[in-house]
Parts: sequence; structure tokens; C-alpha cells
Amino acid sequence: MTEKNKKRHSFMQICKIVIVLFFLFLPLLLSGCAVSEKQMTGVGDSELKIDLIGDDFSPWQRKSGDWQVVGDAKISLDNEKRLVTSSGEGVIVNGTKGNTVHLLTRAKFGDVMAHIEFMVPKGSNSGVYFMGRYEIQVYDSWGAGKPKYSDCGGIYQRGTKEDNDKKAKEEKGYAPLVNASREPGQWQSFDVIFRAPRFDEDDKKIANARFEKVVHNGVLIHKDVEVFGPTRASKYKDEKAMGLLMLQGNHGPVAYRNIRIVPLDDLEKLRNAVLSKATVTPKKARKLLIFTLCNGYKHSSIPYISAVLEMMGRKTGAYEVVVSKDMSMFQPETLKQFDAVCFNNTTKLDFNDPALQKSLLDFVKQGGGIVGIHAATDNFYEWPEAAEMLGGLFDGHPWLYNGTWAVKLDEPTHLLQRLSAAKILR
Repeated sequence: MTEKNKKRHSFMQICKIVIVLFFLFLPLLLSGCAVSEKQMTGVGDSELKIDLIGDDFSPWQRKSGDWQVVGDAKISLDNEKRLVTSSGEGVIVNGTKGNTVHLLTRAKFGDVMAHIEFMVPKGSNSGVYFMGRYEIQVYDSWGAGKPKYSDCGGIYQRGTKEDNDKKAKEEKGYAPLVNASREPGQWQSFDVIFRAPRFDEDDKKIANARFEKVVHNGVLIHKDVEVFGPTRASKYKDEKAMGLLMLQGNHGPVAYRNIRIVPLDDLEKLRNAVLSKATVTPKKARKLLIFTLCNGYKHSSIPYISAVLEMMGRKTGAYEVVVSKDMSMFQPETLKQFDAVCFNNTTKLDFNDPALQKSLLDFVKQGGGIVGIHAATDNFYEWPEAAEMLGGLFDGHPWLYNGTWAVKLDEPTHLLQRLSAAKILR
């Protein structure tokens, strides 16, 4: 091989190595920020998850305007700027015109992990306001070049030209690191870790709100972004340690689904409070069915109770749990796998099927356990045997009646009896 050919050969080898390295690192070069599902926020793995979208608006405040619960939404074939829906549940849309009230949760949150799925038609706009104050923009940014704070995933700016607050004017918002938007009509997702502002004993703010992580469609778009105050068009102009989640409803058609919130403060308290050692060692592995179906009022405490029972079973090793809303769990062949059933605030259950009634009664007669929590007595009005099994039926709240009620303590030494009333109420 001549000297010239040797140099050419060496150059070609170097080119091959560079090309291989380029394609090996191409995913990192393109997003610089791509993350795996497990690295997003951990909402899916958390014991405590609050589902905000289901078959009704019970997690949301009553003033829901034209918002609707539907089975699915997609872009209209007649108008690419409109959505059409089909009946069902699991998706919410802001009416037929895309111009209605903002939707606010009943519950207040501080630090949270959140998973949010959304879909917009061409040119549409919405927003997710953490604590009703700090907005992550929802927008049709498909095909946009360098993203701005007003593009999808942007943390919206605070100030306006009319503001006298110099700091608010200077804060221009935060553009996403990458435009991770999908085309209109496709479902997209945000995975967010949000930290609420901190206050001292005198209610003076000592730390700003912060978006610790925002992931858009699997791509990291914000990391440790501090927000100095409520963003523009927020519901509230002040700042608090707790606040409502808000979905913007008046800037065009939008659909949401699978909104799940993990309240991090509450999760930590539950983990610290749960017993780590069983008072009695089980002779064999136990299995508990936690049943949560509600055909009537839905109590916000349901996910908390399920989480506590699941944590306690795992930490003590005393039992494992299955959480379900499916009435078929009471079929004899399915029910026999469990050692006990916990009716976790179930309401107005439909147990009219004689086969399911017999299955549950046989389960108890053969040694299966039954636990009823709070609204578990708001069932079985037409089934006397089950009402007797639970020890009574719901007949109203004590604070609505003038009277005196006796309380019988079956276990005076139970953990709850060792706590003061003040601690329980807190």
C-alpha cells in the first residue's frame, strides 16, 4: 500500500469511528434530556395517587361550567380547530366551543408529583396552574422552532406592560429546553415535580415556588426552575403553602385525561406514621381486597386509606393487597383468594345479584374477614343480612341533628386510642 493510500485508509477509519460515535450519542444530542419512564416522576410507582379524572366531577369544585366527561376526544373532520367527542368516561373536555370556566380541584396541594395527559386541536391553548398560581402552558406548538415561554411546556411569564412591579416585568417566563410537542390531535403528557413556596412562623415567604422537574412527552424540558410569584392569568395573586390545581378553560378546545397527583407532604407523613412491625405474626401469607367502588358520594379520603393499608401490609409483611372497583371480585372463584375484604368508603353498592350476595355471605361464614370504613354503612339498604354484618346503616351526619350518641370501644388498647384527640384531628 502506498503512503498516499495508507493516509486515505487511516482517514476512512477515523470517519467510521466518528460516525459510529455520532449515532451512539445521537439521542443525547437531540434531546440532551431524554429520560426513561422510571426517571420521569415516579407517580406510577407511588402508593398514594389521587385520580382527578373518572366518571364525574367529584374531585373538582361544583362550578364546572361547560366541562364534560366523555369517553374520547379527537379533532373534527370538518374543522381542525375543534374537537368531537364520544360518550363514556375517563376524559374531560371544556365544552363544544372551548370557552368556559376554569376547573379547580376541591383539594388543596403543596409539594406534588403530577402526571397530566392532554390533547389540543390546531392552534388551541390551555394551561395547568399548580396551586392555581403557577402555569405550565398547554399549546399547539407542533413544528415551532426555538420554543418560547408561551409554547407548550413553557412556564408562563408573570408581568404585563401595565405592571408596576419591576421584578414582575423583568421575569419573562421560562421557555422549555426542547420543543417536545406532538402534532395537534395527539395525546401528550406532562410529568412534573413541583415544590410549593415556603413560609416561616410569621407567614413570611422564605423560599419561592419551584418546578424541580418538568418532563414533556418523555423529554426533560425544565429542571430546578424558581418562580418568583404567580404567573399571568393565575386565579390568585397572593402566595400560600397550599393551593388548588387549576385547568384553564377559556382559551380554546382542550381535552384532559389520566391526571394523577401524588401529594408529597402527605405521602411522607403516611410513611412515617404507618406501623413497621405487626403486633401478631401471621401463620401464613394473607391477602386483603380493598374495595373502593362508589355509586354515591365519593370521599376524598379513599386513596389515603388505601395507601395506608397497602403501606402497612408491605412494611409489616403481614399481608398483600389488591385494590379494585370491579364487582366481579365478589364472584366465588375470585373472592376465595382473599382472607378479608375492606369496604373503603364504598357508597350505594349494587348487590342485587343473589349470586353475589350468597358469595359474600358464604365467604364470611367460612372465616373470611370484613372491614367497613366510614361510608361502608352507606350500602346494603335492601339487604338486611349485610347491614347486620356491618353493624348498621348510614342515617345522616351527627352534626345535622340534635342528640347524643354512645360510642362503644371494642379495643381500648388500640393504637388510635393511645393518640390524643388533637393528634387525630390534625
